[in-house]
Amino acid sequence: MIVNEVYFEKINQIFDDIHNTLEDISGSGKKLKIFTRKTLEALLAHKDFFTNYVSCLEKLAENPNSEKMFTTFYDRYTKEIANIFQQGIESGEFAPVDVTGMSRAAYCLLTGTIFLRFSMKVDFDLSDQNDKQLEWLIQSVIKH
Repeated sequence: MIVNEVYFEKINQIFDDIHNTLEDISGSGKKLKIFTRKTLEALLAHKDFFTNYVSCLEKLAENPNSEKMFTTFYDRYTKEIANIFQQGIESGEFAPVDVTGMSRAAYCLLTGTIFLRFSMKVDFDLSDQNDKQLEWLIQSVIKH
């Protein structure tokens, strides 16, 4: 289905652009913060695209041919986060952790922020909250 390919390509382009901004950043903790901030900024900058994307996900959830579209955002986000955690472990910045589990936790934090931003009015700054949540996640793995 051509719609799937459009979503797939757009999401990959967004993540490629974000990844390219990380190449000259040193420090895994700093990379994690910049990556999640840039992802949230991309979601907001392409709000209409992602609103349609989520709508299509809901409508096509039972179609097995749509799996690539469904998992592209999740796959790209968790892979990048897992790679950053792994780099942090290898550099000695982070203690050994389950990088897959940590990348899933970071994804869940982000999707919670996205859900709140687009579904209800809250009495706090969601970008600040997302930054705090990520900082707590990073602090839990920093090697002391």
